Amino acid sequence: MSAGDKEIILASEETNRKNILACIEHGNATRKMVLELKTMFDALQNQVIMQNKKVDMFSKQLAALQQQFYQAGTTSLNSGGNKD
Repeated sequence: MSAGDKEIILASEETNRKNILACIEHGNATRKMVLELKTMFDALQNQVIMQNKKVDMFSKQLAALQQQFYQAGTTSLNSGGNKD
């Protein structure tokens, strides 16, 4: 094997080593990014759940208020719920 052939083999091995290290680094960076995104997604999902609970609570409060206003036989909110 000539000196030129050895240099080509060494250059090829060095390139392969660098490519493998780059793939490992990319995989690690991707894994880290996915974990960060999962954490962010979980936080957003919890916020959506809390907002849905608030909407449900407000809907129940609104239904109770509507029942109070219309229970006395009124037909609009302008009458104030008083029946004379």
